[in-house]
Amino acid sequence: MQIHDSGFSATPGVAILRYGYQITPNVAIEADGLATAQHATVYVPSVLGAVPFNIRVSGGGLFVKGSINPMPNLEFFAKVGAIDASVNAAGYGGSVTATGTSAAYGAGAHVGIGTSAYVQIDYMSYYDKNGAQAHGPALSIGWTF
Repeated sequence: MQIHDSGFSATPGVAILRYGYQITPNVAIEADGLATAQHATVYVPSVLGAVPFNIRVSGGGLFVKGSINPMPNLEFFAKVGAIDASVNAAGYGGSVTATGTSAAYGAGAHVGIGTSAYVQIDYMSYYDKNGAQAHGPALSIGWTF
């Protein structure tokens, strides 16, 4: 995930736990939970030189997902919803946390492997509000049950 705000950019590694419920063959509801798997470090100029800040992300969202299956074991999808996120920058002498809710959307595809596993690739815009953005691609493995 890439985060851009006020002249800085960071790319922390983010883990996403996703739970979905299939309403119809082409419509599902998904809930996402996000947490930092690997923090990113950005260096902010100061009178003392470049000061490192560790960037961490957390949040959760709810989405409506529409999909089509052009062939067995292949699904293309788009989803839209809202996410409540928190970004924390911690450095020498303190930390700053920004939180907020934003519209979120994305699209992707997943390929079924066997009867219950799949590989998915997607690109999501998780946050875009007041000049702050969080977006990026994801490659994941999932299981249906």
